[in-house]
Amino acid sequence: MISKQEQEFADLLRKTTPDTYDALRKKCVFDEAPAAGPQNIHSENNQISRAQTVRSENSRAYSRSASRIRKTVAIAAPAAAAAVFCLWLANSAFFLPEAVVTVDVNPSVSLELNSRNRVLSAAALNEDGEQILEGMDLKGTDVTVAVNALIGAMLQNGYLTEQENSVLLSISGKNETAGEELQSELMRSTRYAFSDSTVEGAVLSTVISGTSANEAADVAALVNKYQISEGKATLALEVASQTSTLTADDIAQMSINEINLLITSQKYTLTDLSSEGTASSEAYLTAEEAEALVFTYSDKSEAEAQYIQTAMDYNTGVVTYEVEFYIDSYKYEYEINATTGELLEWEIEWKNDELLAIELEELEKSQNVSGIGEERALEIALEHAGVDPSAIVFYSTVAAYEDGQEFYDVDFYTEDHEYDYKIDVLTGEILEYTYNRASYEHGTE
Repeated sequence: MISKQEQEFADLLRKTTPDTYDALRKKCVFDEAPAAGPQNIHSENNQISRAQTVRSENSRAYSRSASRIRKTVAIAAPAAAAAVFCLWLANSAFFLPEAVVTVDVNPSVSLELNSRNRVLSAAALNEDGEQILEGMDLKGTDVTVAVNALIGAMLQNGYLTEQENSVLLSISGKNETAGEELQSELMRSTRYAFSDSTVEGAVLSTVISGTSANEAADVAALVNKYQISEGKATLALEVASQTSTLTADDIAQMSINEINLLITSQKYTLTDLSSEGTASSEAYLTAEEAEALVFTYSDKSEAEAQYIQTAMDYNTGVVTYEVEFYIDSYKYEYEINATTGELLEWEIEWKNDELLAIELEELEKSQNVSGIGEERALEIALEHAGVDPSAIVFYSTVAAYEDGQEFYDVDFYTEDHEYDYKIDVLTGEILEYTYNRASYEHGTE
């Protein structure tokens, strides 16, 4: 049984190289013998003889003509068939999907592309996406034009504002080189779309490469559960792998701007994510305002406090600030609503002198660490272990101080092994490393 595409090609070939033999044969004219009359037998025999001679000559002429026709058709047919086949291939490439680009803010829109980066179809992944696509025909347009139009519509409809200014662009189906080239083009197109507005955009972009079966299943589960794009689901899983306080489900329900703020505030390093611009925090208190509120709640003054640490976080659907500081032998920890300033949780912990001294020394050192940087420390560890970054399911890189030594504590997991490295912050020298069979399960701590 032949496929539909093969049948279409066969029909097209028949139309282009038809069988013309019968039509050509009808164009050939042959003389007919005159009807027999009341003449003598000798005359009739002579006429029959002449008629036979004419028929013989016409037959030979017909054979030569038919032979030439067959040869011409035999030569022309393959050439025509080749031309038709090339045309069919070109048309097939134009209509066959090769890649998918998704644009996420809160509206999520998916664009299916052909090999020329032209839009074959546009689909809304949620209700807000349907509103953006209403009345918009993107089929056949270049993807950069389509993304520009989508960003413009999101600005016009109030989804992108000075308070919510982050966009996530995701590319799948391309090889690494083609994906990165398209990524750069889409970043430029997005910058151009923001240039006509008063909003300063913050753009996250990622090229989604091959994933393991487990990761693909995790992504698909989030996509189906929350009606989000594959790109946002992948990002949610990556961010969740770097924190023990949030799950991928928590992050999947956050807006792109909230995720961007979380990544920036917690200083997460995501190897496959490119970032441009600054996520807006105008919808939230500033860090200084959060700290002032915390000192009011604690009935303490900022002048008394040491090692104040403030970072945005996310707790049960609420963007929060976590503020920690030390006064005398006590460690103070506060969590407040980043929008309203409401006090959510607090804890005061007493430390004995020895433990306090160790903690403060480590804080002092970690806050003043300078050297190769966390990203380079991770690269050194991966190179030494022979692990490709795409194989990591979780990693953490933290500046630390112990026994008079400053180092980066680098931990990462693959599907079947866990690795722990200590790397000198100044030289990049590997001070210590261990690895063993992983007990870590993706998505849990």
